[in-house]
Amino acid sequence: MKKIKKNTCFSKFCKAMLAVALIIGLFLGWLIFNAKIRSIERHIEVTFVSPHQALVFWKSNSQSLGYIKSGEHKYWRRTKTYQTSSEPGDVHAVLLENVPIEGLYISVHNDNDSVHYFPDIIEIRYHPESMENEL
Repeated sequence: MKKIKKNTCFSKFCKAMLAVALIIGLFLGWLIFNAKIRSIERHIEVTFVSPHQALVFWKSNSQSLGYIKSGEHKYWRRTKTYQTSSEPGDVHAVLLENVPIEGLYISVHNDNDSVHYFPDIIEIRYHPESMENEL
């Protein structure tokens, strides 16, 4: 009687391909989740009160407390500034003070955001001509 050998290379290849497909599927699911959240994302409006102070407004889909992460580097935003009201709401306002002339990178957050959600990062910078147009 002959023993039939299993093709271990094919078996390992199938397992590797299954693992890659699983990783790609999870990544695509994460991308779709973020795209869906961003499609209903808050409308963000930034208004400079002075060259170094900016008001940031946005709307969320549910009652929550909002905050902004900011920093001078796009992927290093460590400063958290919470909304001006301590009451949960669907409209949020945050006053950013000491905005450097070079600008800041910000992202808006709500306390009920999923840990899997990564919001857009926006660069804000004071432009003197924008204040002239408002006067």
